[in-house]
Parts: sequence; C-alpha cells; structure tokens
Amino acid sequence: MNRFLFEYLATFAFAYVIIATGGNVYASSGIFAILLILGAKITGTLLNPAMTLAMLSMGKVASSDVLPFIGVQIAGALTAAELVKRLRIGV
Repeated sequence: MNRFLFEYLATFAFAYVIIATGGNVYASSGIFAILLILGAKITGTLLNPAMTLAMLSMGKVASSDVLPFIGVQIAGALTAAELVKRLRIGV
C-alpha cells in the first residue's frame, strides 16, 4: 500500500473515532493501538504533523516526505471532521 495513502486513511480513522466519540479514551486508545500495529512497517503511523516533524528531527523520515505526509494528515483529519458533521445532520 502506498505510504501516503495509508497515512491518510490512518489519520482519517483516528480523527474520526476521536471526534465521533467525543474523545472517549478507550475508543481513541483502541484505534490508536490498531493503527500502530497495522502501520508499523508501512509509515510508522505518524498520524499528525507534530510527530512527522519530530521524526524528521531524529532522521526517521526523509525531508522529501515531510510535506506530503503533513498534507495527507491534514486532509485525513479534515475529511473525518466533515464526515462527522454530515452524519450528525438531523440528529
């Protein structure tokens, strides 16, 4: 699977669970653990720009990958927020 596609989907899933459950710690921890297991070998499951920059500073992420990772992380989170917003219409 493409690293950037995985990062987009992982960020989407993580953000969706956090937003949809109102920050439920058990749901958030559960999805985080699942995503870490699934993505450990693909991207390291960065999930947010702060982690991407931290990994860049430690030399774990190539500088050419930083902007694409941050872009897909932002897009994934915004997509999750929009989906939650659209699903809550009429509730």
